[in-house]
Amino acid sequence: MAVIRKIYNFEAYLKPIHFNYLGMLLLTMTALWFYFTFAEFLATGHVGLAEEWEVFTSKVTGQFSPLFWFMILSMGIAFFLLALARKKWPIGSTCIASAFIIVGMWIERYSIIVPTLTKYDEHGRAAHICAPTWVEWSITLGSVAGFVLLYVVFAKLFPLISIWEVEEGEEALKMKLERMRSYLPDERSLNKEN
Repeated sequence: MAVIRKIYNFEAYLKPIHFNYLGMLLLTMTALWFYFTFAEFLATGHVGLAEEWEVFTSKVTGQFSPLFWFMILSMGIAFFLLALARKKWPIGSTCIASAFIIVGMWIERYSIIVPTLTKYDEHGRAAHICAPTWVEWSITLGSVAGFVLLYVVFAKLFPLISIWEVEEGEEALKMKLERMRSYLPDERSLNKEN
């Protein structure tokens, strides 16, 4: 949104308040993500199934722990950026926090799939680590490229900012101002009172 705002000179339409609202949404979603991640690991620890426990320990303290803790760190940085810097610096903090969220979410997808598909030996160490093939990488990159293509085509065919709504909003504001002026005393009645 910030890139589109800069390229197409939409500064008059996409204001910092919109980024502030987007930051509030991201802050809420990040807090929910922390809650659900904690609830997932709490349930894993409470039930204590051996298969789930192997995956849990490999994520938290095992060989996948650097990725897991980097994911937690990136989401934590995003949370604090949105919580503390969103009011003073709404556009920059929202964009930087979004970048951290994207990195954290891709690492989360990796940590959901790879540790789960990894084969563990009797000591809980990874005997065979699942590695994505070139087909899986191609599907992932193709889906990202497809999303970018769809977004660009959509932006080309449909207006990103509806001029009709902007004009209608300006007309509604003018009507409200005229109605408010009708409630106020006019200058003739003020001069009569003096």
